[in-house]
Amino acid sequence: MRPLLTDPNLQPRAETHAAQPPVPLVCDLDGTLIRTDITFELCLLHLMAHPISGWWRLLSGFLSDKAATKDMLARAHGDGIAIDGLPYSDVLDHEMLAGYDQRALVSGSADMLVTRVAEDHGAFLHVQGSDRTRSLTGEAKAAYLKQEFPDGYDYVGDALVDVPVWRDARKAFAYNASDATVKAAQEHGINLERLNTRPSEMPALWKGMRPHQWSKNGLLFVTPLLNVSLFEASWIVYLLLGLIAFCMVTSATYLLNDLLDLEADRVHATKRNRPFASGALSIPTGGMATVGLGLGGLVLALLVGAPFFACLLIYAVCSLLYSFKLKKIAVFDTMVLSFLFCWRVIAGGVLLGLSNSVWFLAAIGFFFLSLALGKRAIELNRAKVSATVLSGRGYRVEDLDVVKTSGLAASFVMSVIVLIYALMEQSTVITRDVSAVIIAVTFLFWQLRFWLLVGRDEVHDDPIIFALKDRTSALVLFGIVVAVMYEQLVPAAG
Repeated sequence: MRPLLTDPNLQPRAETHAAQPPVPLVCDLDGTLIRTDITFELCLLHLMAHPISGWWRLLSGFLSDKAATKDMLARAHGDGIAIDGLPYSDVLDHEMLAGYDQRALVSGSADMLVTRVAEDHGAFLHVQGSDRTRSLTGEAKAAYLKQEFPDGYDYVGDALVDVPVWRDARKAFAYNASDATVKAAQEHGINLERLNTRPSEMPALWKGMRPHQWSKNGLLFVTPLLNVSLFEASWIVYLLLGLIAFCMVTSATYLLNDLLDLEADRVHATKRNRPFASGALSIPTGGMATVGLGLGGLVLALLVGAPFFACLLIYAVCSLLYSFKLKKIAVFDTMVLSFLFCWRVIAGGVLLGLSNSVWFLAAIGFFFLSLALGKRAIELNRAKVSATVLSGRGYRVEDLDVVKTSGLAASFVMSVIVLIYALMEQSTVITRDVSAVIIAVTFLFWQLRFWLLVGRDEVHDDPIIFALKDRTSALVLFGIVVAVMYEQLVPAAG
């Protein structure tokens, strides 16, 4: 085992107190010292770089030569992992482990990254990871430790693959281990001391699905509301199924986006608390949930109808393109976000066989463009205050003024379009001039107030969250809905 003496204060002491364990504590890395798995993160980086061919290379590599594949991933993508941003656990601070002077970090992850973690953490005298010819997991790790520490060792790990190591250890500690892992160890006759109970990933998965964002899918109801005079009872069933399908697919895209933004989120002031970035949700669990939600939503949409399925499929494809590439293109990223909002409105019409006016779609397009630019302005303003870089986006701090100006301009354009559309004789939604002016002015008031609060840094990271929690926004929305419903249900005189 290679010594790692980066801190002179960690040199072995000349005296060993009676209360201190006489053997070293060997600590696992993935899932124990850190609340993530470096190998899975390397796989994710590889798939981001090679979204098509990467799958086959990983599958064939891990089946044929796991050690060489880990080494390849570390050499190719190791620089993409910010070691100081990894979500460290407090395992070494546990009272049962605090007395060890001699600590070693031995992991199945690639040796070069394990070494970097040990150097960053500064608590280990020895370190060893997998190399090109040996994957230090399971029986291989147990044999290695038995050879390296012939006088014995204590071991703390978390996974089922650690059972052979626990079996040979003097003392076996489990940290963040599942109930199934603990049961398997006990069935092997291992006296496993469980240091904590592994938290369920379901709350983190639920958070990653962002149910609060499902309110955006309420845009499916916009077209039916504008045609409420044509209401049929069957609309309720179709809209409910369509809403569920959209929520499933959008949650899948949120999870995927967080997976792809993992490294960028870890250097962000608030996004570092997201499930993947914080390690509360594992990559395998999140990946399976992403696939399950996406496929489930599309199947449900197909049951609703082929046209709606096509709409949802287009939405999913555009979201994938945004997550992989388009979000890195300044300005165009906000246009894509605006399109995705408008597409929900279009999908609601397709679901029920209703059409939308081009003028109406243009108006809401500029409205959501203004919100998307507001989101970027919020991020740029906070990056400016903290003197940081907006990671993972195509913007620089000096773009802030242009983004603000563009957002305000979009607000005015939207209000002008509303007025033009509402005052046109062929408008079927708003037929009264007074209603048209009230709705246009109300929208403009809300947007100008929104941008005023953006400039004061009083808006949540997500403008939709702000709108949902802001009392003034609720009153404005209520007033607009009442005006539109009045126009639909009460015919104009003459």
